[in-house]
Parts: sequence; structure tokens; C-alpha cells
Amino acid sequence: MSVLNLDQKLTVDNKKAVQIGGKEYELIFNDKFAKLVADMQLKVAEATKGFDDDDKLKKFAKKEYAEQKEQLMTAFDEGKKIVIDALDQLLGKGEGERLYKHYNESTQALTTLVALLNKEANDAVRETKAKNRAERRAKYNKNH
Repeated sequence: MSVLNLDQKLTVDNKKAVQIGGKEYELIFNDKFAKLVADMQLKVAEATKGFDDDDKLKKFAKKEYAEQKEQLMTAFDEGKKIVIDALDQLLGKGEGERLYKHYNESTQALTTLVALLNKEANDAVRETKAKNRAERRAKYNKNH
């Protein structure tokens, strides 16, 4: 009986070295990564849902300054915590706060960073699929 070696046919190149904030990390763009990013996005959306449409913004505008400030500061703080926690899970404990300081205490910069990582993960999947297709085509063309 012969052995069919599917490892030779399956190319999974989802490990990437990335440089962020002057430090290099090795990331694996896998299901765990995708779930973490999706969860972070959902949590940020939940934290900012009081500001996500015109009706909510009109109600917000009618509130007293102190209430507006409290609600807005709470949303900012919660968003920051969510993104820093996600980066800690992705890059290692303390890295979210290190990057927050590195990027001049900007939650927006950290959110953009996670979006860039997510784009790279999606690109890595597309590249792998394209490479696999090209290898199959080359093998088909060689045999025909």
C-alpha cells in the first residue's frame, strides 16, 4: 500500500515576522488570531454604541455636560482597555501598554495597528490560496 502525503500538497504559510514599535514579533495568522481580532472589534463597537447613529447622538447632545463627559470618557477608557488587552494577547503581556506609549498614547493608532495586522492576515491567506492554485495549475499543465 502506498502512502498519499498530503503535507506535500498543503501549503500553510501563516507565520509572519512583523515589526511594530521598534520590536519584532512572530505572529501566526490563524483562527485564534482571527477570533481575537473579531472579539476586540465587537467589544469596541459595544463600548461606543452610544455614539453610533444620529438618533443616539441627538440624545447625547441633550444631556448635561457632566453626563456627556462621563459617558464619553468611559467609552474612551473602555476602548483603550479593550485594544491594549487584545495587543497583550497577540504580542505578549505588557506590549499593549508599551505600544500605547510608543504611539504617543493614541488608542486610534493602536486600533489602526490591529486593522493593519488583520489586513496582513487576510493577505497571507489570499497569498497561500493563490500559491496553491498556481502549484496545482503548474502540475496540471505539466501532466497535460
